[in-house]
Amino acid sequence: MEYAIIVACTSTGGIAKDGKIPWDIPADMARFARITTETECDSSGYINAVIMGRKTWESLPDKHRPLRGRINIVISSTLNQDDITGARVARSLTHAHTLLHEYPSVAKVFVIGGATLYTEALRNFQYTSVYMTLVKDDMLCDTFFPMDMLYSRYHIDYQTFDMHSSSGVTYSFSLLTQRPTVLTRDCTG
Repeated sequence: MEYAIIVACTSTGGIAKDGKIPWDIPADMARFARITTETECDSSGYINAVIMGRKTWESLPDKHRPLRGRINIVISSTLNQDDITGARVARSLTHAHTLLHEYPSVAKVFVIGGATLYTEALRNFQYTSVYMTLVKDDMLCDTFFPMDMLYSRYHIDYQTFDMHSSSGVTYSFSLLTQRPTVLTRDCTG
């Protein structure tokens, strides 16, 4: 199983304002759907999983809940399994990982938000890559992705040239991978 994070954010890490995405980039939504749905072996019965916080789940339009073609897991301390249709409820990221063991055909696991869950996933060394859409324009946000933590643990493998959406927003796509860990030995002894 592979573990990844997928996020769209501003250069300061802004991801939302009042529980909504403050930009409209259809190409980003299409990329999100493609990356989180496609598996390397689509014909072999493998499926991907998405893990999200309760607020992210609630921010999805009803017609997109659950996200089709993916196992959906919602992290919540308040929701019960009976409160949600089409998704599993977990109490923590670790609990979500445990639930995924019930699905032997999971190819990739994606954390898709929100801010608290992004921070937890960035601290977890299982998450080896980050698919990022970087919105270059200033947007008013009240929820943030931890950019300092991202750049201290991951490096950019590739980045597209700046693009423009139909609404005039400038953005680029990147893939970041975990920096190799350097092991040191204490030779004072």
